[in-house]
Amino acid sequence: MAKHPKEDLFSESTMSFGDHLEELRRCLFRGMIGLLLGVGVGIFLAKDIVKEIQVPLKDALREYYQQRSFDLVRTDSFRLAETAGMIGDEGYSADTMEIEIDQLFINLRQSMPELFAALQYKSYKFVEQDFLIEDGGESNHLLFFQHIQAHSKQAWAKYLLAELTEAELTEHQLESYNKLVQPADGDVKVSVSAADVVELLNVWANIPELFKNESLRELVQEKVEQKTSSWLDFGLENADENAIDVQAVFAVLEQKIQRESTTVARQDAIRRVNKFIITNAFSDFLRSARPVTITVPVWEKVDVRVQTLNAHEGFMIWLKAAFIGGIILASPWIFYQIWQFIAAGLYPHERKYVYIYLPFSLFLFFGG
Repeated sequence: MAKHPKEDLFSESTMSFGDHLEELRRCLFRGMIGLLLGVGVGIFLAKDIVKEIQVPLKDALREYYQQRSFDLVRTDSFRLAETAGMIGDEGYSADTMEIEIDQLFINLRQSMPELFAALQYKSYKFVEQDFLIEDGGESNHLLFFQHIQAHSKQAWAKYLLAELTEAELTEHQLESYNKLVQPADGDVKVSVSAADVVELLNVWANIPELFKNESLRELVQEKVEQKTSSWLDFGLENADENAIDVQAVFAVLEQKIQRESTTVARQDAIRRVNKFIITNAFSDFLRSARPVTITVPVWEKVDVRVQTLNAHEGFMIWLKAAFIGGIILASPWIFYQIWQFIAAGLYPHERKYVYIYLPFSLFLFFGG
C-alpha cells in the first residue's frame, strides 16, 4: 500500500505551522518598520548622496575633456608643452570649429572697412577640392573639361567656351586652355593640373551675366528636378516638393545681387550665384555648392555639470537616492529579521555554518 504523507509537516519541529506564520508576520512587520525608518533617514541624506554619486562621474568627464584636448595638440610638441598647463592645471578644454572663411572676410570688410577694405581676397572662388574624386583617387577635372568639349555644339557649352575665348586670360591660363581644347594625339595625357582648371572655373565665376544665361538655367533645371533639399532653403513654397520652379529660384538670386550696395559686395554675390549655378549644372563632376571653411581651435574653461534632461528627472533621482540610501541603512536590521525567521527552522550544526560565513558576507557587502 502506498504510504500517506504526514498530515502535519511540522510534527518533528519545535514550532507548529501556525507558529511559523506568526513568526514570519512579526519578522516582516519589524523589517518594514526598519525599512521605513531607513528611508526616512535617507530622505534627509538624499542630497548628499546625489552629490557623492556625481563625484566619479564628474571626474570621468574631466578626464575625457583633458584627453580630448591633449589629442588635439599632441602632434605639435611645442603646442603640447605650451598648453599642458592650461589643460591639466587650469581645466581648459580644446575643441575645433569650422568657420566659413568667405563670410568671415565679408563681415570684416563691412564692420571694419578702414582695416580690411583693401584686402585682396575674393570670396566664393572655386578651389581644387570642389572637383569630385574618381574611383582611382584622382581629381576628375580633365573629365569635366572633356565633357564640355564633347557637348561643344550645345548652347551652354558654346557660351562657356566663347566666354573663355573672349576673356583676358593670363599667359598661364591661355596655355592651360589651349591644352584642354586641343589635347595631344595618341596616348599622351594632357598635363593640366586641377589648379589650372580651377583658374578657368574662376574666370567663369567672375562673369557678371553668366547666371542669366538661359541655356545654363535649363541645364540646371534638368539636374535639380529631383533635388529639393538644397532649394527649399530659399523660402519657396511648392505644393509638390518635387516640382521646383527654377526660374523663381533664379529671381530670388538676382534680388540678392541687386540688394548689395557696394561694388565689392556685388561682385562677391555674383561669384556666389555663378558658383552655385555651375556646380549644379555639372553636378557629375563638381561637389554641390558649399562655402569654404577653415578649422580653428576653440578654448573654453570646462565647468563640468550633471544636468537633467526633463523637469521631473531631478526629483526622481533625489527620490531614488533616498530609497536606495534607506534600504542600505536598514539592510542590517532587515537581514537580521530574515535570519531570525530562518534560524528558527535550522538545526544547531546548520547554524554553525552561518556563523562561520556571515563575517565574510558582511565584509563583501559593505565593501561593495
